[in-house]
Amino acid sequence: MRRLIAHALRARVGIAVLVLLGLTVGASALPRAPYDVLPDFVPPQVTVQTEAPGLDPGQVEQLVTRPIEAALNGAQGLATMRSQSIAGLSVVTLDFLDGSDPYRVRQGVAEQLADALPQLPAGVGAPRLSPLTSATMDVLKLGLVSERLSPMALRDYADRVLKPALLAVPGAARVTVFGGEVREVAVAVRPERLLAYRLGVGDVLDALRRALAAHGAGYIESGAQRLEVRVPLPSGAAALAATPLAVRGARPLTIGDVADVRVAPAPLYGDALIMGRPGILLTVSGQYGANTLAVTRALEARLAELAPGMRARGMLLYPALHRPASFILAALGNLRDALLLGAAFVAAVLLLFLRDWRAALVSFAAIPLSLLAAAPLLVWAGVSLNVMTLGGFAVALGVLVDDAIIDVENILRRLRAAGDAPEPRTRLAVVLEASLEIRGAMVYATVVVLLVFVPVLLQSGVTGRFIAPLAWAFILSVLASLAVAVVVTPALAALLLARGAPRAEPRWLARLRAAQAAAIARLAHRPWRALALLLAAFAVVAASALRVPAQLLPDFRESHFVIQVSARQPGMARAEMLRLGETLSARLRALPQVATVEEQIGRSELGEDTWTVDRGELHVELKHDPSIDQTAAQAAIRRVLQDFPSLQSEVVTFIGDRLSETLTGETTQVAVQLYGDDLDALDRAARQARAALAAVPGVVDLQSGAGTRAPGYRLQPDMAALTAYGVDPQWPATLLAAATLGLPAGDLYAGDRTVPVVLRLALPPQHVAAELERQLVPTAADGYVPFARLAALLPEDARAQIRHQGGRRYAVVGFDVQGRGIDAVIADARAALARAGLPAGVDVAFGGVGAEQQAAARRLWLASAATLVLIVLVLASAFRERRHAALVLLNLPFALLGALAALLLSRQPLSIGAAVGLVTVFGISARNAILLLAHYEQLETETGARLDLALAQRGAAERLVPVLMTALVAALGLLPLALGLGRAGYEIEAPLAIVVLGGLITSTALSLLLLPALAARWLGARG
Repeated sequence: MRRLIAHALRARVGIAVLVLLGLTVGASALPRAPYDVLPDFVPPQVTVQTEAPGLDPGQVEQLVTRPIEAALNGAQGLATMRSQSIAGLSVVTLDFLDGSDPYRVRQGVAEQLADALPQLPAGVGAPRLSPLTSATMDVLKLGLVSERLSPMALRDYADRVLKPALLAVPGAARVTVFGGEVREVAVAVRPERLLAYRLGVGDVLDALRRALAAHGAGYIESGAQRLEVRVPLPSGAAALAATPLAVRGARPLTIGDVADVRVAPAPLYGDALIMGRPGILLTVSGQYGANTLAVTRALEARLAELAPGMRARGMLLYPALHRPASFILAALGNLRDALLLGAAFVAAVLLLFLRDWRAALVSFAAIPLSLLAAAPLLVWAGVSLNVMTLGGFAVALGVLVDDAIIDVENILRRLRAAGDAPEPRTRLAVVLEASLEIRGAMVYATVVVLLVFVPVLLQSGVTGRFIAPLAWAFILSVLASLAVAVVVTPALAALLLARGAPRAEPRWLARLRAAQAAAIARLAHRPWRALALLLAAFAVVAASALRVPAQLLPDFRESHFVIQVSARQPGMARAEMLRLGETLSARLRALPQVATVEEQIGRSELGEDTWTVDRGELHVELKHDPSIDQTAAQAAIRRVLQDFPSLQSEVVTFIGDRLSETLTGETTQVAVQLYGDDLDALDRAARQARAALAAVPGVVDLQSGAGTRAPGYRLQPDMAALTAYGVDPQWPATLLAAATLGLPAGDLYAGDRTVPVVLRLALPPQHVAAELERQLVPTAADGYVPFARLAALLPEDARAQIRHQGGRRYAVVGFDVQGRGIDAVIADARAALARAGLPAGVDVAFGGVGAEQQAAARRLWLASAATLVLIVLVLASAFRERRHAALVLLNLPFALLGALAALLLSRQPLSIGAAVGLVTVFGISARNAILLLAHYEQLETETGARLDLALAQRGAAERLVPVLMTALVAALGLLPLALGLGRAGYEIEAPLAIVVLGGLITSTALSLLLLPALAARWLGARG
């Protein structure tokens, strides 16, 4: 250490130049760093989607989902697997362990899916892996409406122009399109014409498939040339209608003779409303690891290029129905302002105490140097600069400058002493000795500060992914500050402080030292009385703090709400959902806080959501007005929803929605998971659970979509009749598909457009079931038999979806929490379910944010206990006697006294930010105690005397300035964050700052007054 510092002092000019160069390069690189609002809190995840047209949920479960689950179960690193089987679609979601390479797990899943393909039935699409996206997924939501264009033309533009243009933007992973009408060529077969020409649906389908099949005709050699032969395919509906079908007598028949062939809209999986009007909704998802701000700017630049063309076509573009970049900019901007204001306060404190701009500059330089050294390391490790990393930097401000303060203050004090000494010494020698004499204690103090963050780093799951960046930002910046204190601070001190004699201390500081000495003397007579009073106060405050509601994450002030709505009675038609959506949208837009409203109903083809048309999701963007109370806006939205009794709903922030979906696949904060094999028993359990939970105080937005049934039909073939008439047993199902979904026949290619061709029976839409039963089916004896004699369509309440978790069936009843702590609500919910008498064979588990919060608390307590043991071991090696370590540990209750009192006074819940604040407070207070007690050991060595009251007063007086400066620097650095409670970007940092400020008050008083008195009595009485 001596050699390193001595070398730095000799090279002080070169180090100063390198410092200026580093500051310039670092500051110029910061604008190009990746920025985001939150760290990537979603575990490596793969979603497998498989289209199964015509299959009901039970068939999808047995024929599609289970084979895929069996093939993927046991995948390397697999943590959880859940699935949803709905009519025509299977979705299997796999979450992998933290640390898994997302690209490798996707490759493994793709390889294992090959085992499932041979087991899937004919007609089922190939399983597809959804794109790898960022944690929050959405980068931009935009809407299109038009009075001039038809819904089909609008959808054509979205699919053929807008979607490809947006997907071409670097960083865009997927564009999901809702709404409009998807173009297809419908071949509407007239049953009476088929009967007249003695043809069947199969004859028309075969003719269509032959006409649409592409054939290579090869080539013809002609002299020195080879001529390719092209076989054209039908290029439009008219050409397809002219396709030969059969010959009856002397007359050739075409498809147009028995069917109406025209371009028509395909059946819709969902729809969209933009500001209450039917339109097109496009959701752009960002790629994994993409810079949200950069992608958003690139998307907006592409939209600006397309805007003139859209206006010319009569389209109205809503370019920012949801723009997460706005929240990112607001949050990071507020944090940036807080950091700059805090830095200004730090500079003022340094000037006030040191009264020397050179000394203040040397001390202040530690902040930008440490932060600019830590930030590139975080970016290199793949961590974006987000709310959590900037929060870590903000918390570290006091510690960063503390190393330099201690160095500079000690150097100034030694320079003053050297000026009065009879034997003058060179300034370099004084700087070297002053830097060395406190170096060992600073290293131990820094180690303890870093150790207190070990419990934070040991967190796993979503909690760990949220707070680990904050901890790493703190740790890296503190380590950088230690390096700066060892190399840069002595060099700059020797370069700058040597230019003038150190100034004498101000008189107010001398008076403060005198008051401190008097207080220590009074406390030293009866220190145990003060100690007992403080411990009693801590016990009272700690007991009160146990009643503080816990909250894993706060509600982020993103000015955007997600409203999940679903029909209370499943089976609501799309038209009715649209009608309700238009009314609801108008009511929401009438609220003074609301800027835009859009709704997606049902699902998009291969979109993330697996919803039927009786479920929707509204996104409500608030006006960007800082005076808007987000809590009041949420309450107003809930009041509007109460006027729609046919819908069940919940209102959450977008980030809260994504967090809940990450934990359980649900959108609610708490998910009560009911496991069992009997679906009917799960249905009963879900109804009982919903009724029991409705009476629990604090439960809002109760949801129970899983396990519900929707009205429908069941096809019941008469196998005896089918055999007697010689009809293929598959024919009733084929005819039913032709009457409803349609039978895919192939694709038409017109220019660069591909249009699917679908055969359908031309039956009245409102009377399909009755008309189908009257249809005549050809028999083996060239006769005809009514469909009703071969099969029956029986009304039946069909299950809407079947869900699996870990391969086991389960149902979910979810709810949000309001007005109470989530832990207390979950405890009451458990008790209510225990009294509900759920069916035998049904197991209950709790998931979601509440379960994650409880698990995180257990992990934090266990890790904190282990870390405390490590701190004791470090203290034992730092000091010669155990009593020193005991005095350092005595900081814990006194630091927590102020921290918990501040939490109670601010009426904030015990959130993740507050918990990290408690950890930080103990680290800072332990650091001050270590440095004071190490200084006492040094004084004992210098004087050869045992510690007594006079020596305790002297050591405390010499530590007064650095302790006060450190406390004020940390407090004023965090003050802008604490005062910003309720602003965007401060959701986690503001409670953290409040807790640290409260802890600094009590821990600073302990370090300057009570700890010296206790040391004089306890350490002075030893051996």
